Amino acid sequence: VMDIVASHCERHDGSGYPRRLKGDEINFPAQVAGLVTYYEKITNFRDKEKSLDATRAMEHLYKLRGSKFQAELVEEFIQSIGIYPAGSLIELNSREIAVIVEQNDHHRLLPKVMILRDKNKNPVATFKILDLSTINTDSPNAPKIINSIPLGSYGIGSQEIIDNILKADKNWIMKKLFS
Repeated sequence: VMDIVASHCERHDGSGYPRRLKGDEINFPAQVAGLVTYYEKITNFRDKEKSLDATRAMEHLYKLRGSKFQAELVEEFIQSIGIYPAGSLIELNSREIAVIVEQNDHHRLLPKVMILRDKNKNPVATFKILDLSTINTDSPNAPKIINSIPLGSYGIGSQEIIDNILKADKNWIMKKLFS
């Protein structure tokens, strides 16, 4: 554990710190911890830095594969959390803002979402969870994701997301926790 903590800022190309380890000199758990820590940093606000939305963060990580991070590790990380990771904010074609609450293993582009803002970007009074994979996608009015947006957009922070999910549908949450 101490080695993981001590080495999670090392980078595959030797540009990290504190010991400038590179490649296989960095133990695998430390490589994973370093990648996850870096992803968390670039997708969350810190010191007023502009965070990246999940899609742009994935593009950024993909560019760093083989240099800052082991290529296979980056590709596995992207595969495991998907293009729209849970907790990501997205905009629908209806102009509503939603949060990804669950991925669909068979249709990565059609997750379950919870609407947080109406088309005018005002908080919704009643939360609804939509499973985009069960909606007739041939319909011109079917909800579709048109954009991934950074956390913090429209004043939506992580605490609001957590609070709203807890309010939304306790039965859905209980099924997810115990299934």
